[in-house]
Amino acid sequence: MLDTSVFVANPNKTTHLIQRRDNPPSTWVKVLAMLILFPLGITSLAAAVIPYWNTIRLKTVGQTTSALVRDMRIHATPGSDPANQGGTFYEITYSYKIDEWPYRGQQDVEKSYYDNTHIGAIIPVLYLSIHPMISEIKGQGIEIASRLPQILALGGFGLLFMLVSLNGLSSNWKPIPTMRKGQIAQGHIVKARGETKDNAYWLEIEYKYTNPSGVTSSSIDRIQRDDLQGWLPEADTPVQVLWRNEKTCHLL
Repeated sequence: MLDTSVFVANPNKTTHLIQRRDNPPSTWVKVLAMLILFPLGITSLAAAVIPYWNTIRLKTVGQTTSALVRDMRIHATPGSDPANQGGTFYEITYSYKIDEWPYRGQQDVEKSYYDNTHIGAIIPVLYLSIHPMISEIKGQGIEIASRLPQILALGGFGLLFMLVSLNGLSSNWKPIPTMRKGQIAQGHIVKARGETKDNAYWLEIEYKYTNPSGVTSSSIDRIQRDDLQGWLPEADTPVQVLWRNEKTCHLL
């Protein structure tokens, strides 16, 4: 049961409480984390989106035109790719005109498409009206659905790296919910200060307490107390602390 002779920081159990991290990282650690993680995030996002960006645009806003097959060749590379028969690639070179300007494209296609095409054949291609040099053979582009897990994985890692790096530069204060379970520890105020911010009065209280294991620790709580505008509790004023562990505790 709460002792009413002590200073009660959170009388109605609903006051918004913010508790500072016990050992916040130094500024240099934060900056270093951002310099490393943020570029990693950007790189991962770029790797997820850029290779498929033109294909996405071609499939959504691409225009269709006719192209002439100029050359066909088969080549192999080390490794295997199930979409191209285990490392064998079937390449078609084609040309087309947009507003009398000649353009040329080159693309790997499926074996069945390659077998049913010949040099001199007329084939449909998609191109971007704002960038006519960007094109692909219609029906032979990258299937975005088949690459969706890869895109989501790379994009997810990218966002995670960026959020972690930005969080590292955030304030040392973090909101925590009022805890319903824990043990009451006895303590006292070391010092307190108050400030009015955004039409609210905030108390920042540094205190020491002895946890149920007999270990003396200290912490700082920041509490909104509009009813105490301009008033500060004195040093050595007794307080009680709801304690669960060294990282999870707050003034009652």
